[in-house]
Amino acid sequence: MKKTVNVTPSHFIENLQKKDYRSIYEQLSVNYQGELSYEALEAICEEVMKDHPTFELVSRMALQEFMEHQWLAKEERLGIRAWFTEDGRIHFLHFMPVSMNANSDNVLTANTYQFPFKGEWMTFWGGQNEILNYHYPFESQRYAYDFDVNRNGFTFDGAPDQNENYYAFGKEVFAPCKGKVEAVVSNQKDVTPGTVTNETEPFGNYVILAHEHDEYSLICHLKENSITVREGDRVEQGALLGQCGNSGHTSEPHIHFQVMNGRDPYSAVSIRIKSEKEPVRGTFVCV
Repeated sequence: MKKTVNVTPSHFIENLQKKDYRSIYEQLSVNYQGELSYEALEAICEEVMKDHPTFELVSRMALQEFMEHQWLAKEERLGIRAWFTEDGRIHFLHFMPVSMNANSDNVLTANTYQFPFKGEWMTFWGGQNEILNYHYPFESQRYAYDFDVNRNGFTFDGAPDQNENYYAFGKEVFAPCKGKVEAVVSNQKDVTPGTVTNETEPFGNYVILAHEHDEYSLICHLKENSITVREGDRVEQGALLGQCGNSGHTSEPHIHFQVMNGRDPYSAVSIRIKSEKEPVRGTFVCV
């Protein structure tokens, strides 16, 4: 018998506010219920809702067979992430504290940048809190973006352990702003998606560009031996830099893009990027 859906994504917060935790629990997948008792969920929800937070839906994103919904209560700095299946089951549910940094959030780059790709890509991570942006807690990467190519919830077609099966792999990557090539690494091997990662060289193959106003852009996880520029080259906005790969500390082919106040990505501070668009997790961007 098909399960009756009582807690749809559009009514999830309403159920929380009414303290109808039982309906939410019954919506959890069987495996999730095996890991989390009703009493445990009830205690979590009571703690989350004790100050009557007002949640706002901030992102939606298709992830293979799931649809992720995320809500944010800004004043209480609380976030909720839930993955719903097509038949209404909640496959994953996570409540998390959210930090915000008003001082740095209000400072944008002096230069205007375009995103380092052409065509339609999806923002996997991007935004001004960690529920939207995995990088946010780390000052050196706080306003970084991760972009991949997503088609109907999938980033690949075929075996998921083959880089060549990912839509993003091998796509051209371009200079986000005119500048001088400050640093290049191009000899790191592309790792196996989902199983192997290079934690010794987390950025993998990358290009760092120096721009006006002492700003530096970093584009990384590029394909081995695909980079077309050398240190000292001067490039215009939109110049070809290389190809998207899967090198470094990465789970699958994608582009990591950030702007910072120094040439060393480990010690520099990330700056919020001024661009025509400011996408967040789940937003498609077409250049």
